[in-house]
Amino acid sequence: MAKGIDVSSWQGEIDWKKVKESGIEFAMIREGYGRKAPNQIDKYFHTNIQKAQEQGIYCGAYHYSYSISVEDAINEANFFIENIKGYKLEFPVALDIEDKSMMKLGKRTLTDICKAFCDTLEKAGYYVVIYTNP
Repeated sequence: MAKGIDVSSWQGEIDWKKVKESGIEFAMIREGYGRKAPNQIDKYFHTNIQKAQEQGIYCGAYHYSYSISVEDAINEANFFIENIKGYKLEFPVALDIEDKSMMKLGKRTLTDICKAFCDTLEKAGYYVVIYTNP
């Protein structure tokens, strides 16, 4: 079984050489969150993915969603695509749907949001997964 980590700006600057030496084989790296805006890109995304790949660590990426509608989900997916374009990703891209603000939306709306996000990424040629928690 491969060993991997989930990283974002919350971990600060990462010594990817040490990560590789510790036996980590892949990283899921947060690209950003929410709607399209320069301050919504994870401030370490580009550095993390470049440095991880320099160390031979396989990468995937995820987007933390605040969508409350299908339209929001499509906009977030397109923003995600803009930011990951050009990177070779060996692992899937993921929709991270766990924000407490979304709990009140109901199962049908959440399903529609997930479907719209995933469909948009799949049409762009990505393999998509959903990351969440109970």
